[in-house]
Formats: sequence, structure tokens, C-alpha cells
Amino acid sequence: MSDIHFSPQNLTCPFPLSLHPQAKELIQAACRWEQLNWRGFRSIQAGQFAKGAAYAFPYLSFDHTFYLTQWACLCFLMDDLLDSYSDRPCDELRKLTRSWHNCLRGQRDSDGMLPENLTVWADSIEEHWHPKASERFLEEVGLFLDKSVEEIRCRQSKKAPSIETYVTDRLYTGATGTYLALLDLTFEPEVDLKPPSEKSFSKALRFANRQTCYANDIYSWQKEMEAGDVHNLIILISQHFEVDHKTARAIAINLHNNAIEQYLELRNASTKLTQSHSLARRFRIVESMMRGHLEFVQTAPRYK
Repeated sequence: MSDIHFSPQNLTCPFPLSLHPQAKELIQAACRWEQLNWRGFRSIQAGQFAKGAAYAFPYLSFDHTFYLTQWACLCFLMDDLLDSYSDRPCDELRKLTRSWHNCLRGQRDSDGMLPENLTVWADSIEEHWHPKASERFLEEVGLFLDKSVEEIRCRQSKKAPSIETYVTDRLYTGATGTYLALLDLTFEPEVDLKPPSEKSFSKALRFANRQTCYANDIYSWQKEMEAGDVHNLIILISQHFEVDHKTARAIAINLHNNAIEQYLELRNASTKLTQSHSLARRFRIVESMMRGHLEFVQTAPRYK
């Protein structure tokens, strides 16, 4: 934890905030989709996610952004399902995540653990995928779900993770990698999915993921503290360093800003290796996601 320091900073994100030109239509379409497909199940807050997608993906077509909005809803729905089953044995939770993973591979849920409308909708998705990118998407989803189950296991044992473990895990948990893999699934075939600097890009992406996780924590810590959930950067810093939550929040903001600085260092090193237009596009989309997600967590009721 050598990168923690106590001098206060303002939360920063240096990337421009843009809004999709059809944001209003996206939100309306998402609300209609929720009413048609999810009535009587539970609120999946499709309008909120459409607004977040309008900020995160302002450069994409309406259809592409709407498609990603639907997937955002389903990924967060799985996260909510895991939370709602958090009193069940971890073996059962892992069985649930395997069912979802198999569903994404086009296999039916033979165990009957997933809601029927979830499996029916996922069954209709694969026609949009580019096979070259599907394995990376499934790998990212699997990583995200495995970490979610591990967090629930810690809650059940009433054991908080160490601050070092939590900070390391935030390179991999969260949705940034999953959403970029989703973008790769639906990019035009001519886009290069493996640029020469792919390794450097992947490292930069991890710090982008850490930034979005920290932004979540900074804006949701009071809600999570009230729920007794210690898996939050501010809460863990407060416990680890024995400081009040105001000081812990200042440290968390420093870490958030530090993650962006590390991302920028890796991005700049990566772009020096190649002048690939596809790589530049990928970085531009990642930065739109980082800035758009920050706007989303600042305004969405989900985090209040």
C-alpha cells in the first residue's frame, strides 16, 4: 500500500464527458424493453443503465448502444441475484454462476436455477457475436462472477478482506473488462481485436477497471455500510488505518486518481508501440466508459 498518502485531493477524471445524441430515445427504448420482457419479475432499472450507456458509449450507433444497455442490465441482474442468494452455501452460488456461464455459451439451464426470461433472452443473443471475441468475453464474465462469489463467502464468514487483497482484486472485479469484451463481440469484422500492443492495452484496461470500482465505492459507501457490507474501499481503509470515514474517503479519492495516472502511463506507453487506428479507438472507448461510469455512479439511485 505504498501508493496511499494522506494529502487530500479532489476526485478527478480528465476525459471529456459526452452524451449520445439519441440519449432520450435510448432511455425510452430501454424502459419499453423492460416493460415488455421483465414485467412481474423485478426492476432491472433499464432506464438508468440506458443513461449510463449514453454517457459511456456516445460514439456508437443507437442499435449498438441499446444492445450494450441490455447486456448491462443482465450483468447487473446476475450480480443482484447473487446478492439475493447470499445466505445460501457457496457451492450453490458457484452452481448458479456456472448455469449463467453455460447459458452464455448457448447451453440451456438444466438445473433450473436461472429465471426463465433470463435464459430465453440470452439464447437469442449469440447470433450477434463474433466467435473470435466470445471466449474473452466469457473469460471476463467468469472472472467477475468468481470474485463475486468470493466476496459473498467473506461476508458469510464475517471476515473482511485485507486492504491489500481488496486493492489487488479491483484490477479484475467490476465491469470494465466485461463491457470492452462485449464491444469486441459486436465490433465490425475488420476491427483488429489483437493489436501489436495488446499486452500493454490489457494492463491499461486493468487500471481503468480499478478506477471504476473505486468510483463505485466512493459514492456507495454509506449504503453499503448501512447494509453491513465491508467490501468497500472507504470502509476497509477506515478499519485498516483506524481513521474516520472523512479521512478514509480522502485516501480513497487519492487511490482513484492514482489509478487514472497509472492507466495514462500505460496508455501512453502502448500507443508509442503502434499507430493502430483500432487501438486508438479502443482507448477512446475505454476513456468514455471511465468518464461515463463516473457520471453514472454520481447520479444513479442504485448507489445511494
